[in-house]
Parts: sequence; C-alpha cells; structure tokens
Amino acid sequence: MIKQESMDELIAQIPAIPAILKSCENTLASGDLAKAAAIAKNDLALVEYMRSIINKPIFGFKKEIEDISQIFSALGADRTTDILYSYYVLLTTPKKWKIFNLDTQKFANLQANFMIDWGKILKEIKVDNKDIFKSITIIPSSISVCEKIFSENAENLKYVLRTSGLSYNTILKREIGFDIFEICCKIAEKWQLSNIVVDIFKNLSKKDEQTAITKYIHLLISYELSKTEFSNSGFAEMFEFNCNASPAELATFMKAIEYETKN
Repeated sequence: MIKQESMDELIAQIPAIPAILKSCENTLASGDLAKAAAIAKNDLALVEYMRSIINKPIFGFKKEIEDISQIFSALGADRTTDILYSYYVLLTTPKKWKIFNLDTQKFANLQANFMIDWGKILKEIKVDNKDIFKSITIIPSSISVCEKIFSENAENLKYVLRTSGLSYNTILKREIGFDIFEICCKIAEKWQLSNIVVDIFKNLSKKDEQTAITKYIHLLISYELSKTEFSNSGFAEMFEFNCNASPAELATFMKAIEYETKN
C-alpha cells in the first residue's frame, strides 16, 4: 500500500531551511532581537504569520501586538526561533487535506498549542535547552508528511483502519519499516538540527529506551491530539500510546499544562 520510494521522495522534496530563516535564527542565537526583527521584515508573509500566532489567546497577551520588533521582544529569542520553524513547517503543508480533517488555521493552532505547552513542561521540569525546546516543532511536520504519504492510498488506508484497528504509526512500521518518529529523525537531519533533536526522536521510536523527555513528549502528543478542537481531525488513529510514565511524571505533566479534572 505504501512504497518506500514514495517516502524517500517526500523527504527529498522537503527543501532546506530558507536563507532568511537561517539568518534570523543565527542572529537570534547571538541575542540581537532588533537585528533579527529587521531581517524578518523582508518576508511579509512571515510577519503576518507571526502577528497571527502571537495574538492567539493561548499566548495570553491582553492587547494585540502588530509591530514585528515588539513581537520579537515579547517572545524572546528561543520562542521566536520556535515560531520561525513553525512558519516554515506551515509552508510545507498540503493545500488540501484528505486524511486528516485539517486546514491552515487548525494546523497553525495545533503548532501553537504544542509550542506553548512544551514550554510550560520544560519550565516545570527545569530544562533549559534550546535544542530540546525546538524539537517539538518537528511533530506537526511529521503529521504533514504522513498526510502526504497516506493521501496517495486514501481508500485503501480507510479500509485497513476500519478492518484492522491498527494505527497510522503501526501501518507505517509494517509497510516501510519505520514509524512516524523515525520520519521526524529524517526531517531533523534534513534541516540540519542538532544530534540532541535527532536522538530524542530515535528514542521516541524505541519503546524500551524512553527518557524523561520522551515520556513527556508522548504525553503531550496524546494530550494535544485529543483536544476537543481536533476531535474530528482523525488524530485518534495516529498512535498507540504506551509511554510508561510514572505517577509522578504524570502529575508533573498535569501540573505543567494546568490540567484540571472535571468531577
């Protein structure tokens, strides 16, 4: 149903990070937010994207922020870098979704949710690492790649899902020998991200080699994809989760994302 050649072709089609994004990222790494904002101004679509993202309710700003320099200043270097990658991921998404019930707005909301909640988790567990923070941007990108892989065989896929009860992740593993997290590895390597990011996704694909970070990522994916906003998106069939998080890790996760149980 799924050919290895199709997967390789899709990964090959993902272009390298654009020069303007790399320039922004490098300038942000040096701590010069004003200069990075000046570079970003040359990409009007990027500016509009950042305005739309930062003014989402999840970011919590009381007044709308329009000026790109103020946006960079309000977000800080790390979160701005994360949004730059999210913008690039958005550019690579399908114009029309066939497998997942998504559109550009929903996908952007998903990206923002991952970004904000991952930041909360890392703050709660006292992890201050730019690469680990950046790693979460790859998850939405892998969803986009899966959409493109499966859309070529949409009818066959629906039949398999209906009759077997398998997840997309399991189907991928059986058909081409690797799963969604290994796709994340390929994307991270294509974008020349650090070995820290690549290793995170390698561990995510190995059930017996979970770290604290990968357990929290598993919990976050399950949490974000099950939100009411995405209840009809088809995400329920993506994964079979079993991250073996301890009660303490689960409690920490729930505290970080400010999850409230409803009696």
